[in-house]
Amino acid sequence: MEWGGSVAILHTLVTLFLVEPVMASADEHEPSNAGAADHTAQTAEHHALNVTGIKIFGLSELNHPDVEDVSSSKALGGGLFYERAIAHGMIDVEIGALWFRISHETVMPFELVFKKPFNISDRLTLYVGAGPAIDVIKTAHEKTRLVPTINAVSGLYAWFTPLFGVDAEMVFGHLFNPDQKDHQELFLAVGPAFRF
Repeated sequence: MEWGGSVAILHTLVTLFLVEPVMASADEHEPSNAGAADHTAQTAEHHALNVTGIKIFGLSELNHPDVEDVSSSKALGGGLFYERAIAHGMIDVEIGALWFRISHETVMPFELVFKKPFNISDRLTLYVGAGPAIDVIKTAHEKTRLVPTINAVSGLYAWFTPLFGVDAEMVFGHLFNPDQKDHQELFLAVGPAFRF
């Protein structure tokens, strides 16, 4: 009986002071499902220095020199963009190529935008920026001209997953048109965005 009681006491002590602490330590180091998901999101965000996507936009030329009625100077268009984080969380650089038709002209802007991101949360990033663009404009008479432009942008990314979301953007552009007086454009764009 004495041996049996001693073995029982020894077993209890080993369980309390050795087995349970080791198991608890293992549980602490093993990520839970929620912890693993957070770790995946943080890893994806850390390595996602690139964003690419599609822009579908509406445009209004605010004071086109050839159009008196502003409502008749509107267009729909689309394009592609690629963005790279140069200094993570500080400055991003975006290049884009767009296409639309307006006032019997085909317009293809090629833009470079320097953007400052504001990470509100894991799912929401606001940004403001500015940069130059070149509008390649082809008229109905097959004449092509290049028009330099300065753009100011503001927008947001809404991320549904760490790598997929939607980009919504507003762009104000000032065109330095050598053949006509300068005028301005306003873009409202939205489209899917992918981080990688």
